[in-house]
Amino acid sequence: MAEYITLTGWYETDEGYMPVHVEGHDLKSLVRRLRDMDPENFGHTDMELEVYDGIDDVLDVTDKVYRMVGEVSNV
Repeated sequence: MAEYITLTGWYETDEGYMPVHVEGHDLKSLVRRLRDMDPENFGHTDMELEVYDGIDDVLDVTDKVYRMVGEVSNV
């Protein structure tokens, strides 16, 4: 697996869509960072997210991120 992964997409806020483009070592840390930046919206509104690790194709991780945010102890 690549050293970094990139999480891209968007999620909805009261002001409109918030673009997402963050890089890190693993999906769990990226989800935690985004949730901590916007705990009222991220993971609780409509969103579409994809991850790219630099090796494989882009993967839709929207459902996985919803589950991760819902399982606070795992994020």
